[in-house]
Amino acid sequence: SSVAVASRVGLGVVANRFVTCPFAWVTGMVLSGAIGCGLLAVGTSLHQLAVFALGAIVAIGVGWGWSGLFYLGVVGASRGCEAKATSVVQLGGGAGTALGPLVFGAVASSMSFTAVWLGAACVGVVAAVAMSTGSYLVRRAR
Repeated sequence: SSVAVASRVGLGVVANRFVTCPFAWVTGMVLSGAIGCGLLAVGTSLHQLAVFALGAIVAIGVGWGWSGLFYLGVVGASRGCEAKATSVVQLGGGAGTALGPLVFGAVASSMSFTAVWLGAACVGVVAAVAMSTGSYLVRRAR
């Protein structure tokens, strides 16, 4: 968790000073999280603690530290209706927070932890593609 705190604070400082498109950074962080989940899957299936630990550090430390940058991008892209935009984002985040552990547990209990980590990695790649597409559309609309 200290890696997650350091990445959020560090990237927040960098974003406030240098980042012109936070969504591009979010894309990279989500993709990093997907890579971390892939490492968790490999570490689980091969019973390799070092690979599993590296996957956990990457997935949690970098991959799940994106929310602050995402909110920065949403607020910047929605001038004049920031409250409405962030409320929509909060709704989606809350739904994911509520449903994610339930789906994770159901897949892990019915299949395996390797399957659930691979599934999370695939969802992360799809999310990174969606974020990249959204970032492009936001930049194009300006």
